[in-house]
Amino acid sequence: MIAGRNRKKLQFANDPLNMMLVEKREIKKKRDRGPDRYLPRKEFQCEYAGLWQAIADNYDLDLENRDKNEIRKILEGLRRIVAVQIINKS
Repeated sequence: MIAGRNRKKLQFANDPLNMMLVEKREIKKKRDRGPDRYLPRKEFQCEYAGLWQAIADNYDLDLENRDKNEIRKILEGLRRIVAVQIINKS
């Protein structure tokens, strides 16, 4: 059991989805805050929310409700934007 948990922690720590290059000032802003308390610049928010959701799904992580709500709000906004773009192309 412990060996399996340690293996999963190692996979999580080395998962490319969990690694991203960020500026030093962003690291200070983010710290251990979830999407409810920290979001990057507007142009990266959709990708950031998607990464959080993918990591939570891949590792069966139970996110706090406020983080789940923020992720859902961002991704729903993205879906609306894509839908409008598709309609405008028609």
